[in-house]
Amino acid sequence: MIDINEIKEFISTRIKTVENKSINVNLENDNGLLLHFIPETLIEETINKPIDWANSDHQFIIKHGFRKFSDLQTTYSDQTDRIEGYTPNSEFFNCFQNGIIEVYKSKVEIENQLGSEFNYVKVDNLFYAIRNFLEVSRVLHKKIYKTEPPYLIFISVLGIAGTYFYSFDARFQTTVPFPSKNLRFEPFNLLDIEQPIIKEIAAGINQGIRTAAQWNWKK
Repeated sequence: MIDINEIKEFISTRIKTVENKSINVNLENDNGLLLHFIPETLIEETINKPIDWANSDHQFIIKHGFRKFSDLQTTYSDQTDRIEGYTPNSEFFNCFQNGIIEVYKSKVEIENQLGSEFNYVKVDNLFYAIRNFLEVSRVLHKKIYKTEPPYLIFISVLGIAGTYFYSFDARFQTTVPFPSKNLRFEPFNLLDIEQPIIKEIAAGINQGIRTAAQWNWKK
């Protein structure tokens, strides 16, 4: 079983990967959404590497699965410990041999025409990316990794200091800019690979944003 503190430290290092543009120097990293799907029992990759990039079936499953995070310019590479996909210059994803799946999607902020200091994040838009991420993660774990539940889902929103949030569906908006550079949620637990969890995630994110830093709210 994984050590939750070690996994949180791993997430911290992956956030630094985005901030330092370690994937690609041209990565748009001003702000974005970073997602992780992690089995509680990681695969011993030194013994068994489940992804064989020379296998055309594996390539098809991965490329087809990530089609909503890629385009014709996406490049794929075997990095030994992971298969990496990079879409110039706004998105990347990694399928780690130990079972961790990672997606970064750039530009979650919407620039306000009245001035950049009023930039905002439409929370509802985050859930489209999260839903697509869950879909591909389920496919890869069923068809390639063949792991057993439970799983942890980590969601981080990066580079959003001074940003406002609003949700059309949940009918709220923040009236005070977000005070920190990044927003990291506690992991969501997926107890079954087929468990519908997007509503639970949406409720948790909306509630987390609403209670963060005891902000004032306008209904």
